[in-house]
Amino acid sequence: MSLPTNVAADEFNRLELTVTQDELENYPLMKRLTKHEQEEVVFFNVFVRPSNNITVMYITSDDNVYGMGENGYDVNILAMEGLHFRCDQVYRPIRVLGLSKKRIKAISIGGVIGAALDHDGALLWWGKDVTWKIDEIILPEEVGYRDTKFTTFSCGYAMLAAVDIKGQVYVWGPYDFNTNNYQYSHLIKFEQPVTNLSCGHSHLAVVSDGRAYTCGLGTLGQRGFSSYSPTVKNRDNKNEINLDEPCKFVACGPFSTFFVTISGKLWACGANCGQYGYLGVSSKEYIVNIPKQVALHRNVNYVLTSCDPIDYCTTLAFTDDGLYSWNGEGIGTPCKVDVEEAHFIASMCPKNVMIRVQHPSPPRPLPLSVVLLGKLDVASKLIKDLNLELEKLTVS
Repeated sequence: MSLPTNVAADEFNRLELTVTQDELENYPLMKRLTKHEQEEVVFFNVFVRPSNNITVMYITSDDNVYGMGENGYDVNILAMEGLHFRCDQVYRPIRVLGLSKKRIKAISIGGVIGAALDHDGALLWWGKDVTWKIDEIILPEEVGYRDTKFTTFSCGYAMLAAVDIKGQVYVWGPYDFNTNNYQYSHLIKFEQPVTNLSCGHSHLAVVSDGRAYTCGLGTLGQRGFSSYSPTVKNRDNKNEINLDEPCKFVACGPFSTFFVTISGKLWACGANCGQYGYLGVSSKEYIVNIPKQVALHRNVNYVLTSCDPIDYCTTLAFTDDGLYSWNGEGIGTPCKVDVEEAHFIASMCPKNVMIRVQHPSPPRPLPLSVVLLGKLDVASKLIKDLNLELEKLTVS
C-alpha cells in the first residue's frame, strides 16, 4: 500500500491510495474475484454498511462498474437492476448497468444513497429517494442541472454534497433523515472557490481560500462552535472555523470533523467517545464543540476516516513519521501503526478515497542480440551433438 497522493490539480484536491494486484487478497470481498477478474480491476472502494456488512464497487479496464456485497431491499445501494434489483446480497460481481460505459472515475456510498462522478464532470446518484418520494428507489441518474459540471463530491447518510467547476457547493437531500425537512437541492455560495470538501453523517466541511467552514447538523459538536442550536436556518448557514493558521484539508467522521493546517497541525471537534470514536485530543469531554489540537506531535499530511455511518470511527493520520491511528477503543490516543500498511488499511474502509490497483508490468521483450545469441548457443550445442553421433558411426 502506498501513501495517499493528491491527483492532478485539475482533478481537485482528492486523495488516492494504491495497492498492488497481489494485495487485493487482503480485502475480503476482492478475494472472491478470479485471477482474471482481478487483472481487470483499475479502481475500487469498499464501504461498511449500517448493518456492518461490507459492500464493494469497482471499475474495470474496459469501463465497466461492478458491485458485490450487501445491497439491501430498502436502498438498493449497489444500483442493481433486473433479477438483482433490491436483492439483499450480491455474492458474485454483477455489472452495474447504470454506471458502466460512462467513464466513471470516483464513487461514494452513504447510508441510503450512492453517487458517482464521471470524467466529464457529470454527477449521478441512486438509492433511496430522499427528496420527495421517500419510499421509492432510484437507479443512477444525473443530479442538479445537466449543464452543471462538478469537480468533487461526498455522500453523507442521506445527503449528497458536490462542488461545481466554479467552486460553489450544492447539497441534495436532507441533513437530518429523521425529519420531514426534505429539499431537492440548495446552493451554498462562497466568495472564493472551494478546494476541499468532506461529508459526515449529517454535516459537511469545506476549505475555501485557506478558510474552513461547516454546514449541517451540529448537535454533537461537529460544526465546531458552541452556540449551535438545531434549527433549519442554522443547518443551512455556513460557519467559519477559527484556526490559528490557514487550513488546507478537512475530513469528516460521522459526527466529527478534522482540520489539517498548512504547517501540518491537526485539529478536531465533535463526538469524543467510544461509541463514535475518539478525536485523539487531550480532552476527555464527550462533546468537543471548539476544535482542539490532536495529541500528535508530528507533521500531518493527510487524514482519512474509516467508519460505519452509525458506529464509531477510526481515524488515520499520515505523517512524516509514518501512519498513526485511533478510534473508539482504549483511551483514543494516537498510536503508530507498526504492521504493514496494506494489511492494516485493508481491514478498514477509507471514506471518499478511491483505491487504484497497480498491476505487474508485462515482461519486456528481449533485445534482438540476446535472442540471436540464445539461438546460436542452441545451434552450436546441436552441431556438437551431431558431430559426436557421427564419430560414433565412423568408429563402428
